[in-house]
Amino acid sequence: MSFECRIRPFNPPSKTGKPEERPDLRRPPILYVNRATFEALERAYGTPGAVVHVRVERLQDGEVMGEGGAAQGGDGAQTTAVPLARQATVMPSAQEMKADVVKMTRVFMEAVGFHTGDLVRITANRTVAGDKVAEKVVVEDITKQESNGPILFALKGWERTLWEFGIREFFAKRATYVYPGAVFELKLVTTSRQFKVLSVNSRTDNLGRIDQSTTVELAHAGLTMGSTSQDATISRELVVSGVPGLGPQMTALNEFFADLQSSIPALSSLDARWRSCAVAIHGGRGTGKTFVLDRIAKACEGKLKVVRAGKASPPSAMSGILVQAEMDQPCVVLLDDLDEILETGQRAVPQLVGILAAGLDKFAGDAAESGKAPVIVVATCKDYFTLPHELRRLKRFVKAIALPIPDVSSKVEILKSFNIPMPQEHKEETLLDVAKRTYAFNPEDLERLASAAVDAAVRRLRRDIKAGVKDAESPLSCTRQDLESALARTTPSSLHDINLRPPTVHWKDIGGQQKVKNELQRMIREVLGQSPLCLQPPKGILMYGPPGCAKTYCAQALATESGFNFFSVKGPELLNQYVGETERNIRRLFQRAAASAPAIIFFDELDTMGLTPRRGGSKGGGSAQGGVGVGILGALLTELDGFEKLEDVVVLAATNSPESIEPALLRSGRLDRYLFVGPPDAKEREEIFAIYAAKVPMAADVDLAELAALTEGYTGADIRGLVNEAGHIVFMERGGETEGAEIGLEHLQKAIGLRGPSVTEPILRRYTEWRPSHNFKS
Repeated sequence: MSFECRIRPFNPPSKTGKPEERPDLRRPPILYVNRATFEALERAYGTPGAVVHVRVERLQDGEVMGEGGAAQGGDGAQTTAVPLARQATVMPSAQEMKADVVKMTRVFMEAVGFHTGDLVRITANRTVAGDKVAEKVVVEDITKQESNGPILFALKGWERTLWEFGIREFFAKRATYVYPGAVFELKLVTTSRQFKVLSVNSRTDNLGRIDQSTTVELAHAGLTMGSTSQDATISRELVVSGVPGLGPQMTALNEFFADLQSSIPALSSLDARWRSCAVAIHGGRGTGKTFVLDRIAKACEGKLKVVRAGKASPPSAMSGILVQAEMDQPCVVLLDDLDEILETGQRAVPQLVGILAAGLDKFAGDAAESGKAPVIVVATCKDYFTLPHELRRLKRFVKAIALPIPDVSSKVEILKSFNIPMPQEHKEETLLDVAKRTYAFNPEDLERLASAAVDAAVRRLRRDIKAGVKDAESPLSCTRQDLESALARTTPSSLHDINLRPPTVHWKDIGGQQKVKNELQRMIREVLGQSPLCLQPPKGILMYGPPGCAKTYCAQALATESGFNFFSVKGPELLNQYVGETERNIRRLFQRAAASAPAIIFFDELDTMGLTPRRGGSKGGGSAQGGVGVGILGALLTELDGFEKLEDVVVLAATNSPESIEPALLRSGRLDRYLFVGPPDAKEREEIFAIYAAKVPMAADVDLAELAALTEGYTGADIRGLVNEAGHIVFMERGGETEGAEIGLEHLQKAIGLRGPSVTEPILRRYTEWRPSHNFKS
């Protein structure tokens, strides 16, 4: 069943009162006919009440021909009688219409090429028109630079992938039907592009229904996106300045910028594989990462476009940012807290990483092609090594600049930059003193300290004015007392959630172990540079011996007596079932210790960390915990060997099973000093009894030397247990009465009879015979 009709325009009602400007892809194109024609087409289609799909084709024969062989449209337009066919749907008109008239929207007519007055044949037949899925849609980018201007640029490579993804999202959310000729606009963040459908399922005359299986392909075009000619590269020198306390880091950053802008042939002709337009700036909270980005943006003013990404950047936003940068080149892209951007979109991390990696590869390729970088990407993160490996490969963020905790001279420079109101004659000396006392303070902490000092000065000035000591015109001036007050109230941000003070234990609280005490004290002197005969202080000491011999006490006493900050961890506290998390915990531990130097890292019960030697002596270790142990060992060796020198950080480890420690951990430059902490001898046991005798009431008949002779093989912990047991015996004898009670020699002798030594000769032999092949004698 078919009908021949003349086309007339249909102007649908609009909310704005204006005609439609582009197809509404949420519904199929509709042809309007009179009621009788519609009912005939519906019967021919064969499904009463269903949407009637039809084929409409322009006819050549029987047209009203104008002069010169052109068809004369009803609106007076000259049209060429070229065959044309499309699929659409048909509906009865709400208004009276002639049987030989069909109405179409102007948008549909312009999209597919029909004209007012065209003679068309409408056919309802399921074999030629029906509700078919659009399996593949090919679209063309028709974005123009300006009205009636040329196409701005065509898309290729990774840009094509980004926009194809955007078009699929557009179809899935805002389209139901699509047909060749349909034009739509898509916006990604700040970038808008216009597209035209070229084909649906490899045809140019049909109508397709969008569903989840629909794929999108962008047609190839002759132009390439983002010309990389000399005019589109960063030709002006980009130099970052005004960052106090980070001189070496800013030198490295400016050298990176200079290399990307260099006109030296040897640099500009580098192969793409050695090119990277990206740099990662990493450091802990408050080290100045965002401040550096702000200075970069400041340096770009009037020279380069700056595109910034926030923490809530979904994949579509990230792709839009990169496309915008490509359009605005030369350009600098700033990605603040890239690690948090990735964490924010956890489910979309692979997609985000893929988009960013593709963009960085493209920028590196453009730089290699032109000799200079059209786009530079600068990202910040807390820890460079937590970024996905895909982003740390060549051509991507292979360059990393660490922002450390500032040293004394850097702190003075930072404090001076705050312009604290102080008397000039004492300012240099006072700020130097403050810098020396602000362990673990980062630039943000120093700023809080300066702010607190100024607040103290303001409050003091107000009190003085109120008391009549000063008048309202008196200048504000910070004193050393104001800074002292601020120091007392300002805690370094890196230490907010850490208890750095161990239980207070002094050397006098530990009986015996004089050799161990001397060695630990010597190590502290070497670390502080107080030993002129030491070329390089040791990085670590392993204390080994039977349980209960005061290994942990010695570590705590060392921290107390030295004043060093103390990080005490046991093996299981670092372990995490998730891949990479254990290594990250170790890395963070060393970073925080370095930030709070001088510091002691104490690994208690090192043997519980799964660092057992591998069979056959193979490199690596960690058989006890499988892959977890290997990861722990690798992370520990990396930190001990150190890409960066650990300054004023001492590593102590204690173990009851030295033979279970992977030998690689005990080599020179790592835990390379070994201290045997064994059971006390008779004299040392007498000292231990004396320490406990001073803490509990003992009778005059207690002979400490006799007790020492009776307790061969007892450890310090064993002796503490004996004293507790003797006290319990006295308590039971007196029926719970403690007034005037004393522990006598007989009570201690009874306790010795009940509790034997924990260290036997075979156990002791196990420790005395252990020595690594590369041993430094204890």
